[in-house]
Amino acid sequence: MENWVNSLNGGVTINIHDLEEQVELLRKAMQELYLENPQDPRLVRISQSLDELLNELDRQRQTG
Repeated sequence: MENWVNSLNGGVTINIHDLEEQVELLRKAMQELYLENPQDPRLVRISQSLDELLNELDRQRQTG
């Protein structure tokens, strides 16, 4: 049985695998944006979103 979680986006349920995919997508987006312009203010927002996803992923892995 899959581990279902409440996402950070309005209570929509997603599984751990989907969280991992979202983390990777945000990491890539942040890296690409940084390479284009290290001063881009959107980097902070992306970084904060990535932190939230990583924290949620960690919580879900701990609770199994």
